[in-house]
Amino acid sequence: MSVPFFLICSAFFLYSTSLEAFKSNSLKLVKKATSLLFTSTLIYFCIDLIIWRNWDRIIQQLTLFSSLDFWFFNSVPFIPVGWYLMAFIYSILIIRFLYKFIPFPSFFWYLTMVIGFCWWFITGTYQSFFFDIPMPLKYNTCWIVCYPFLIIGMLIAHFFKYEKIPSILSNKVLILCIIFFSSSSIAAHFIIKNITGSPVNGTGYISTIFLVVALFILLLKHINNGKRLAYLGKNYSMYIYIYHVAANYLLCALFGVQFTFPYNGFINLPFDYTIIINPLIISIFAAIIPAYIHKIISRLILRKNNK
Repeated sequence: MSVPFFLICSAFFLYSTSLEAFKSNSLKLVKKATSLLFTSTLIYFCIDLIIWRNWDRIIQQLTLFSSLDFWFFNSVPFIPVGWYLMAFIYSILIIRFLYKFIPFPSFFWYLTMVIGFCWWFITGTYQSFFFDIPMPLKYNTCWIVCYPFLIIGMLIAHFFKYEKIPSILSNKVLILCIIFFSSSSIAAHFIIKNITGSPVNGTGYISTIFLVVALFILLLKHINNGKRLAYLGKNYSMYIYIYHVAANYLLCALFGVQFTFPYNGFINLPFDYTIIINPLIISIFAAIIPAYIHKIISRLILRKNNK
């Protein structure tokens, strides 16, 4: 749910009916994401070296840079969640190119959005109905999945800024939708598991789309509330997502947990850290340090270029 929400939110603030403004904003966003991808890869490379100290694994990861998995399916070496940044960059560039020639919104955008969601379902949580062998997660976490959520964000922006959100979507209705679609997602998980008799693999359900949209519109209607939280989301949300895994590594080492993600390497410690503290809360603070490091590096690069 977090990734779809990030994508919808990013696209909402990116959208503009002015082609020049959209091109300018999208280019800035791509530059920021590319810079973050580069710096976070270096940071995770160092973390990988410190934790596992296995050069064979490192060399194996480096070979990904020349593979189809990296260039098409966005499997980024060293960063378990790095696919998000690369998929985000790809999708923004594709939308930026198409936006020049195809009016928005139009049938084309709705069609490609539906195709993207079909790919998400078939390669993800509903794959057991189509394939006997589980599909690798990389097929379910790539730009094809990222694209439709960005389109949803742009559609919401269009109707919010230039038309009216239907009056039927009151606070009560939206809250009921959130409760209903949350329950539907949980129910779908157990129904699919019972029908197929196999573990559910994937990153979302059909109801996830409606859940995220309902939550986003509800927050949008109260955009003037929670300004401090909005500031945190605006400035640090992407860093929180990218570095929350690093924060988990730290918590594993401090409080104790055995984990195999991402390289089947073990850290054997006495008890599960989740009993003590929620890693996502720590991630908020862990993200602030890399965010400032990234800003400092960006400023240094800009100074050199200006000279």
